[in-house]
Amino acid sequence: LLSSAPARPYIVALLCGLGLAHHLTAVWLLPALWPYLGAVRRWLTRQRALKLALCLLPGLLAYLYFPLRARLHPMPNWGLADNLSGLLWLVSAEAYHRYLGGVVPAQVAQRVAAWAGIWVRDLGVVGLALAFQGLWRAWEKDRRLAAFGLSWVLLLSGYSMVYTTGDSYLYLLPAAVMMALWMAWGGYVVLRELSRQQRIPQRLGWLAVAVLLALPAVSVVSRFSELDLSADRQAYVWAEG
Repeated sequence: LLSSAPARPYIVALLCGLGLAHHLTAVWLLPALWPYLGAVRRWLTRQRALKLALCLLPGLLAYLYFPLRARLHPMPNWGLADNLSGLLWLVSAEAYHRYLGGVVPAQVAQRVAAWAGIWVRDLGVVGLALAFQGLWRAWEKDRRLAAFGLSWVLLLSGYSMVYTTGDSYLYLLPAAVMMALWMAWGGYVVLRELSRQQRIPQRLGWLAVAVLLALPAVSVVSRFSELDLSADRQAYVWAEG
């Protein structure tokens, strides 16, 4: 990874900085990179560490916007971040610390079942089968990369389950991106295997392509009304009030 693409670690650092500026849960990317720890230790030098820090800086500089904007007293002015204590309160998400670790043992099974139900509902049986197929092939192709992806999904899933709010499932969105990549790889594997089978008519292969392309389209059409927020004015009403 490091030797074949010298610029890749710096790109990862830049993206991590931008991700942290967007949401603190991006920090889970760092422990998920554990499969590359040995390679990083061999590769890392003081000069490269300095370059990595500089690549992190552009994203983290976005936090300087908070005190500058807070000095103008906007509405809302979350955390009153025009001073150091207010900025630290806002950046560290101190207001939400009380939601962490509030799950009692009796709720664990319920939240795990809800977590599994989200994937079954959103991806369907076919989508999950393709995702597992893609993960399996990724494990065979590049075990460290597959371990990183799986670790990231598990870390985000664990966080969403111990974060005791009604919308904690939203933290699974980055995990859904990884699942989508596995689904795409699984679909590719299925189509490639069909193309290798000489006994299978070519029309069946094209039918499989059409089915795979139709799956996301059917999902969008069938659930568009549930996701359509064009008539939701809750935020406008709150701001006007």
